[in-house]
Amino acid sequence: MKHKNMHKSIQIVDKFLSFLADNEWHQLNKIQEKLGIPQEKLALIVNFLEKYDFVTCREGKVKINQQLKSLIKEELE
Repeated sequence: MKHKNMHKSIQIVDKFLSFLADNEWHQLNKIQEKLGIPQEKLALIVNFLEKYDFVTCREGKVKINQQLKSLIKEELE
């Protein structure tokens, strides 16, 4: 069961990062609606990614940082 929950969490983070891949600012409430997750869970994801400088969060908006965007782009190529 724990493995299943971890897999689902990874999918949510993956979808979250996919929204940010366009390098634009995104409203957190819009991302929350699209992902269909509670605000608390989204806050955990954003706080973790911000702690490691993967995203920047400002005034209810979030944007992917260039280093992570470059890494994701390399993985897709």
